[in-house]
Amino acid sequence: MDVMVANKLDSSAAGISLASVLGGLYVLCLLVFYALPEAYVGIGRSMFHGVALASGPVGLPAALSGLAGWLSIGFAIGWVFAWVYNQRV
Repeated sequence: MDVMVANKLDSSAAGISLASVLGGLYVLCLLVFYALPEAYVGIGRSMFHGVALASGPVGLPAALSGLAGWLSIGFAIGWVFAWVYNQRV
């Protein structure tokens, strides 16, 4: 009987990968917001009901803070995902 050996995931690599994807999506969303602010706010309101969204400009400090937040969230989720996966193999 053959036994399949599963590969373990590198938790840091998974975290960095997910952080990179979320960071890229955040920057893309920010660019769309600057290009089409009215449409972006309308879409945001339909997706995040109950949240008051403003169509005013987002300054650089707020944009960088948001990027840092999403990078941190992405890394944490990717790291935990790999850790949980590695516990199961």
